[in-house]
Amino acid sequence: EFQLWVWKSIAKRLKVELEQNQNLRKRVEASLLEQVGVGEAMRQERNELVDKLKTINSASWKKAAMSDSEKETLVQMVRDKDKILTEVQREVELLEQESLSRELEDAVLAHITAERELQNERETLSRDLKQKEEEFEVSSLKSVSLLLEQKQNEANMVYKAWEKLAASNILTEVETEAGKLMIIELEGEISSISRKLETSDESVSSFREEATKLGAELETKERELKEVTTEMQEMLRTSEAEKTELVKQVSSLSSERQNLMCFISELESRMSELCDEDTKVMKTMQRCDESDGFG
Repeated sequence: EFQLWVWKSIAKRLKVELEQNQNLRKRVEASLLEQVGVGEAMRQERNELVDKLKTINSASWKKAAMSDSEKETLVQMVRDKDKILTEVQREVELLEQESLSRELEDAVLAHITAERELQNERETLSRDLKQKEEEFEVSSLKSVSLLLEQKQNEANMVYKAWEKLAASNILTEVETEAGKLMIIELEGEISSISRKLETSDESVSSFREEATKLGAELETKERELKEVTTEMQEMLRTSEAEKTELVKQVSSLSSERQNLMCFISELESRMSELCDEDTKVMKTMQRCDESDGFG
């Protein structure tokens, strides 16, 4: 704002000087116009005298009685008018030159003066701005120091209040956080148990299907064994050699039957283990539900 005020004052001063120069120029122009008017009047008067002299010379036969002294007087008057006109023209030219020189000098002087004033005002403005900046820095540092001190005091008060509040509420917060952590852990365990239960259900279902298939195969094998036994008995009646071969086949089938029985026993054991795991999972879920009920 201060810089804007300086520029406005400079512009006003230049405007005043420009108006003064314009007024001076108008006065000079008016003087020149007046001199030109005088010159034009004298030129017109001279032309009238010349015309009059020509009229006298052309009508000399009518003016034979005019004396030579009158003619000389007229000629002298014309010469005087020419001299005066020449002097007026010279004065007009001098005035024009002086006016232009004066205007140029005034313009140069005004420009130099304005530059000096502008430079002085710039230096003054620079000093003022520097002083203002220094004052602003000092005041800013003081303000920042006071603000920091105030904020530090506020922080200390808040910290003390927080310590008191924490001392009274720390147990409640710990219990709350512990409860939250327990709930999160229980939720994780429930999710894991649910996934295991789904997997166990799928495994049990798969084992049941396999057991069903193996039972069907066992029945088929038993039927085949019975058929083979019947055939072997019939063949034993016909040939001892065939009997020996049939005994081998019966032994092989008995071995396969034994293997099937062992596999079925293993399946039953595995199904029993899966049932035990299901029981454990159900108990764990029951404990989780009880823990949620207490929370």
